[in-house]
Amino acid sequence: MKQHKHLHLAIRLVIVAAAYGFIWWKLSQVGDQWREADIDAIVPGIRLLPVVLALMPLNWILEAFRWRELTGSIQTMGFSRALRSVMAGITVGIFTPRRIGDVGGRCLFMDPGGRRKGAMAFALSSVLQTGVTTFFGLAAIGMLFITPTQLPHQKVVLLLILALAFMAVLLLGLFHLVALKNLLLGIPFLKRHSHVLAYFDTIPPHKRIKTFLLGMARYVIFSTQFYLLIRILGVPVSPLHGYTGIALLYLLMSFVPLSSLAGLGIRGSTSVFIFSLFTPHTAGVALATLVLWTINLALPALAGAWIISAAPLNLTNPLALLRSKSYKSFLKF
Repeated sequence: MKQHKHLHLAIRLVIVAAAYGFIWWKLSQVGDQWREADIDAIVPGIRLLPVVLALMPLNWILEAFRWRELTGSIQTMGFSRALRSVMAGITVGIFTPRRIGDVGGRCLFMDPGGRRKGAMAFALSSVLQTGVTTFFGLAAIGMLFITPTQLPHQKVVLLLILALAFMAVLLLGLFHLVALKNLLLGIPFLKRHSHVLAYFDTIPPHKRIKTFLLGMARYVIFSTQFYLLIRILGVPVSPLHGYTGIALLYLLMSFVPLSSLAGLGIRGSTSVFIFSLFTPHTAGVALATLVLWTINLALPALAGAWIISAAPLNLTNPLALLRSKSYKSFLKF
């Protein structure tokens, strides 16, 4: 028993140390780039920074409501537990491709018997949020037809066709979950998990629409944060061009399977390329990307590390989880 407690403590310390070390390293990069920026251009807009910071908790509060909504058919989860679950997921997911570790962090705060269905809830949540991103991306592509840019017309048309096709597939899947479940059950590997896939039968259309709308609210919040940071950092771009560029960036980055660490650098360079279509002053765009990552992911990840370290033993004890038959099945799945 004493050995188990020592191992449990060691794993907690590793998670917390890794999270704090990783974030400290990224924050040092923010400081270096901030010193290289044009301070005279930044000072007039710095008054908007408190607004950006104030929107961060609202973003994750909405995500906690989404998570509680999607897991309501699995177990009753209060708002406080849903929020802690989301924060823990941010901490674990920050190191993994497409932040897939997020599901593990969230499921730590679920009852052992519901963790595999929790993975289904997370998958549905991700698809719904991707649908939101594609919806706004389609609107942004449409704006390219009426906004003068250096992007060839043929490429705009191709991008529009691909986005429309993807959106159509998403809508068919989201509003015909039972048909999607039956299609998945046709795969031999998934037949033995029919009781897990039965989760999709418990999510009625009105709940999917509600979750989609909450995702849209989240999207508006972090897009507004991004635009305000761009203006704070002295990039002269109109709201129309700014939100168009942001929507195009999120649409493109939705299909890049990289971790937050690698994806952050690619997102910065991609944002510079996209905003070069609207303004030659793109020096502050990459910095805005890094600052937004710091506010919306690094700071919540610090809170998530503390939540994991302070969680009750029965939630994060790795040996107890490994001994759990439901968790073994979840890992196999």
